[in-house]
Amino acid sequence: MKKKIILQLILFSFILLAIFFLYFKYFNEDTKKTQISKLSKKKDVTASIADDQQNLITDINYSSTNGLGSNYEITAQYGTIDNKNSSIILMQNVKAIITDLKQNKIVITSLSAKYNSGNRETNFINNIVLTFADNTIKSQNLDLLFEKNLVYISNKIVYKNSNITLEADKLEMEMLSKDIKIYMYDKNQKIQISGIY
Repeated sequence: MKKKIILQLILFSFILLAIFFLYFKYFNEDTKKTQISKLSKKKDVTASIADDQQNLITDINYSSTNGLGSNYEITAQYGTIDNKNSSIILMQNVKAIITDLKQNKIVITSLSAKYNSGNRETNFINNIVLTFADNTIKSQNLDLLFEKNLVYISNKIVYKNSNITLEADKLEMEMLSKDIKIYMYDKNQKIQISGIY
């Protein structure tokens, strides 16, 4: 008789345990919410990765001509389309070449750039090197307004040519004439020039 009661208690305990697990597995709202939340987060992460991969462009090359006949070609190793404005391309490892009617070239390289395909304005950022003739300008920021034939350079400017080395805060250049205006933000500071001038 004792064996029968022990067997019934074990069987009853097993049934209660099974009901307990089934309840928490299939009927408990907290568990469902957690599972739905985990699934939702996983879908969001997957969608975010998929969006980034869909926006990734490799071997970028844009070429255009302005009203004065200058040609502008910009290339990048890769980039992404801005989610807020589809005409903005965020480029990496960038090189731009501007060629005027006389075949004079301005070459700009930088680690990154923000290119607007609508108006062809480009904001170059980080480790910028601009070269033309025997002149080299290094900086951290460069804004190219191609339609207006203007270049604005700022942030740690070092200008070099065969005669001088110059350090300043801001530089403006007209691309056709290559006329340059050099400024300091603080009028009390002087532009640093060394070499033969």
